[in-house]
Amino acid sequence: MTNQYSEKELREKFAEVDPIVKSLANKYASTGMISFDDAYCAGLEGAWKGIQKDKQDAKLTTYCFWWIRAYIKKEMTRQVNASKRFVSLDTPCDEDGRHTKVELIEARPVELIPPIITQLDWKGYLSCREEDVLTLLQDGNSPSEIAQMYEVSRQRICQLRDKAYKKLVAVGILPELPKKRKK
Repeated sequence: MTNQYSEKELREKFAEVDPIVKSLANKYASTGMISFDDAYCAGLEGAWKGIQKDKQDAKLTTYCFWWIRAYIKKEMTRQVNASKRFVSLDTPCDEDGRHTKVELIEARPVELIPPIITQLDWKGYLSCREEDVLTLLQDGNSPSEIAQMYEVSRQRICQLRDKAYKKLVAVGILPELPKKRKK
C-alpha cells in the first residue's frame, strides 16, 4: 500500500533518510565494486521504496535502511554480472581462430581518430585524462595497455575514448561517423 504524502512531507522524509543513503553509498563505494554515484542513485531508489511502503510502525530511517541497503546490493550484483559478460570476448571469432573479439574491438579506435587531431588545441574541450587516452591510442597503444597504465578496466578506457570523441564531434572538430547498418 502506497502512502500519499504532500510534496513538503516527501522532502522532509527524503531529508531524513539522505544521510543514511550517503553513508551506505560511501560504505559500498569504498569496496571498489561500485562507484559512489551508482550506489547513491540505487540508495535513493531504495529510500523511495521504503518511504512508499512505510507503515509508521517503526522509525522511518530504521525501516528505510533495509531498502536502501538492498537496492545498493542489487545494483552491485547487476554491475558484477554485467562485467562477467565480457569475459567471453577473449574467445576466437574468425574461422582460423587467430583473432579474438577483443582484438577486433581494440583495432577500431585507431581508425576513428584521424592523425590531425593531435595538432588541435583541446584545451577547454577534453579533460586531461581524455586527452591522454586519445594521444596514447594514436601512439599505437591498445585500450588494454592504457588500462594497465591507469589501473582501470579496458572498458573504462573505451568509455573515455568514446566520450572524448563525442565531445570533439559536438564542437565540430571531428566529423560524425556514419551510423552502423544493422544486418
